[in-house]
Amino acid sequence: MQATLIPGWSADAAGTAYDNALATADAAWTSTVDAADAAYNSALDAADAVYDSALNAASTAYNNAVDAADAAYNSTMDAADAAFESAAAAADAAFHATVDPAYQTYVDAQQAAMEAEMAAMDAMMNYDMVSMDPMATATDIADAAAALATADAAAVSALAAADAAWAAYEAAYNSASTAWDAAISAATTAWNSAEAGAFATWESAEAAASAVFDTAAAAAEAAWVTAEAAAWTTLEAAVAAADAAWTTAEAAAWATYDSAMTTAENAWVAAEATASAAFDLAASSAETDWTTTETAALATFDTAAAAAAATWTTAEATAAAIYDAAMTAAVAAWDATEATASATYNAAVTAADAAWYATEAAEWVAYEAAMQAASDAWDVAVAAADAAYQTAVTAADAAWVVAEQAARTAFESAVAAANSARTAAEATAWSAFVADVAAIEATASSLASYSGSSASSEPSFWDDYWRYLTNPGDMDADLAAYDTAARGTAVVAGTAVVVLVAAPVIAAAELTVTLPTLAAQPVLRGNGALGVGGVVVGTAEVTVTGTATLQAAGLLGGAVFMSRKRDLAQVDEAARQAGVDRHAFSDYVHELKKGMGRRGDENFTFRHLLDLAYEFLELFGGA
Repeated sequence: MQATLIPGWSADAAGTAYDNALATADAAWTSTVDAADAAYNSALDAADAVYDSALNAASTAYNNAVDAADAAYNSTMDAADAAFESAAAAADAAFHATVDPAYQTYVDAQQAAMEAEMAAMDAMMNYDMVSMDPMATATDIADAAAALATADAAAVSALAAADAAWAAYEAAYNSASTAWDAAISAATTAWNSAEAGAFATWESAEAAASAVFDTAAAAAEAAWVTAEAAAWTTLEAAVAAADAAWTTAEAAAWATYDSAMTTAENAWVAAEATASAAFDLAASSAETDWTTTETAALATFDTAAAAAAATWTTAEATAAAIYDAAMTAAVAAWDATEATASATYNAAVTAADAAWYATEAAEWVAYEAAMQAASDAWDVAVAAADAAYQTAVTAADAAWVVAEQAARTAFESAVAAANSARTAAEATAWSAFVADVAAIEATASSLASYSGSSASSEPSFWDDYWRYLTNPGDMDADLAAYDTAARGTAVVAGTAVVVLVAAPVIAAAELTVTLPTLAAQPVLRGNGALGVGGVVVGTAEVTVTGTATLQAAGLLGGAVFMSRKRDLAQVDEAARQAGVDRHAFSDYVHELKKGMGRRGDENFTFRHLLDLAYEFLELFGGA
């Protein structure tokens, strides 16, 4: 008997249902992930827009703050420059107001003394003439002698008055110089204080603006990171949900497939039971036939035995033969029936086994193929989704980096342009100042332009005496030129003062004048060597004997270099020559001085600054 596993059922139906369920799950997964990717990209675009807006606003605020700080610095320094120039002009006016009258008094007294001496010489010549005149009387000689004595006394008195006038001039000069030094020192201190305050204010404003910019940039970046993280979390949740839905659909499809396979297996069991029942029925029928035959044979034997009791011996042989034949036939019939039933059973079982194995193998191959195809498709879809995400993130990162770099480059370019403009303006101002100093120094050339009228190469006392006596304006011009030259061209190095050496102005064996030594005043700025531009009062000892050359160190700094600007200009020039950013280099120098324990006014030489600038270039590049 051939069993049917499941009437009307095909193994392909379970595989097709499973494939269809997986295809539906894949489509749902793809749709969900695509929507999540779109939402993620939209969130990133919005985050980028917010970040760009915040960064632009922060940059604008920074630029506005720095512009305002620059304007405040320039305004303060303009006022400080005007105040310094006004104070210097007032100091010069006060100096001349004190010194010029005293000098004029001295000139007037000297002229009066000269006139008195000339009168005394006339009286002496008259006395000589009278005393040698044979016609002169004793009265005439006595009158001439009295006139000579009176003239000598007047000359001595006039010379004493001239000496007193000189002492008064000297005292006025020293007093006015001290006052001038104090005024210039105070004005310079005020300028330095104003510049330091303005620069500190500028630095504070720039630092505050930079801090605000950094805070805004950090907040914008943090907001972008937060938005990206939220979008990524949403994307991951959507992908996880799609994965879970796909897993659920695949499990349902597998359950359907497994149910169909279970039904097939139950059908096989039922078929096997039917075949076993058929075998049992055939065997039972064969046994019944054998029993019936055996009973009939026994009955025939009994009948034959009873009928042939008398002839038992003959009949027994016949009966035995019949019995043997019957038994042989019965055994043969039983064997035939049993063999037929066994063959039928074996055939049914074999057919059922073959059908089940064929069905199970085909379904398993189809299942494995479907699962492999689904897994491959899922891997491909996930890889594509990951690649698309990575591409989008990389593009977003690259765009952000480009935008940020462009903004930073524009900002640095603007700052560099402002710095260049400021450097150019300072260089122009410095060049103009140097030109003014050079013009002042040029006036010193008049000191060597006078030569005496005597036959020798050196002027006599009387040459210079009569020149200044008859041309007092020349003495004023020479003194003013010498004072300007001494103020503007003295070289100050270390703690020694190398003074201006002027050509002979007064030289005569008859004249020796020693002025008191003036105490040296401290310079305003320096680093061990006195900085150019300070106010220095050096020695003022003038000894003129014979052909001695007049040497003196007077008031240095008539053309006062504004020390602070000079220091900044040297730092800027060193930075320019080395090709580094002057602001960064200025901060570097400031930190070095602080680390070395130097005060703010203890500056480096320009040679040292240039070495430091190249050292900065090696350490930090152009910065």
